[in-house]
Amino acid sequence: MKKLRRITSLTDFLLNPNRTIEVFGMYDADNLGDEAMKTAALSSLPAGHVVPVTGSAIQLVNSAIVRRKRKDLVVGGGTLIHGGGPKGQNGWLDYVERRWQQGSRITLLGTGISFLESQIVNWNDSVARWSKLLQQATYVGVRGPLSKAIVERLGASAVIFGDAAISLFDNELAERHRSRPRDAVPRFGINIADVLGKDSQELFERTMERLVKELAADFRLRLFIVNPDDEDATFRVLKFAELNSERFEVVRNYSDARLFMRQAAECEAFVGTRLHSAGLAMVAGTPSLLIAYAAKSRDFVIPIGLEESVVELPVREDLLLAVTNDMLSRPDRYRNVRGIANISEEQHRTIARVFQ
Repeated sequence: MKKLRRITSLTDFLLNPNRTIEVFGMYDADNLGDEAMKTAALSSLPAGHVVPVTGSAIQLVNSAIVRRKRKDLVVGGGTLIHGGGPKGQNGWLDYVERRWQQGSRITLLGTGISFLESQIVNWNDSVARWSKLLQQATYVGVRGPLSKAIVERLGASAVIFGDAAISLFDNELAERHRSRPRDAVPRFGINIADVLGKDSQELFERTMERLVKELAADFRLRLFIVNPDDEDATFRVLKFAELNSERFEVVRNYSDARLFMRQAAECEAFVGTRLHSAGLAMVAGTPSLLIAYAAKSRDFVIPIGLEESVVELPVREDLLLAVTNDMLSRPDRYRNVRGIANISEEQHRTIARVFQ
């Protein structure tokens, strides 16, 4: 089924003359965060003109795709601009550079930027080439202030657009969470990720085990797996917590951001590790904590005024429990419906202006 969708999407990309806006990302990779970026692009950019492209498709038929240029290339959400991988991979740099050389307008909408300090100081090849592209881009709207600061160090200008997932804000859904009747056994949402080194991961899982045990006394836990890489970590925590099966449910959702938001909105509160698990829960209006395993977590929350919702790693068990209890007793400190709504509205106005 997935292969059929990819073939259909690729055919549409190559043959449909109305698709004038190309947006790329790590789509179709069983990762809810990347799929949220795709959903945001398709729902906010001009209807009928957008075609999403995946990295796997580019590798599969690179020459055919490269020849099929578009008027616009959108660098969408996700940390798509960086200094390269451990084996010299430069991500999307070659592709964006090729489109710019072909005359496409380059637009960034909520993109995350990440370079090592040494890469910037030494001004390596990726930094130099991205610097040139960013200076030539039509609009550079980045995820948050950390990304903006990096762009400025690269000699370009940027504005804080906010993470692309914020554009999925639904006021009715967010307000429904606040006004809904409390369940007899309320749900609590949790996302556990396997994103740390061995020793740090083991310590993190022990901390989550304690949190899960404590919360299961008062809540039915809804454990969200939003990336299959996190399956083992989630079940290790459940195994050591020794919970009665009636006290939890496991929800796997790798692709449907809107469904995830509805599922998260049914929870009293949420603690998540993957950026777009807690991030989408925040957009849904659910009081949330985001366990920050990377700088992008803080880059996400600062524009929406939820810095208090970030828990930095490593974190002690007692501290995580204390912050979680504070969230349950003072939920409005850990959600910002109005602030998120304002950013979402501004995002849609910006898109309309850029693509008028």
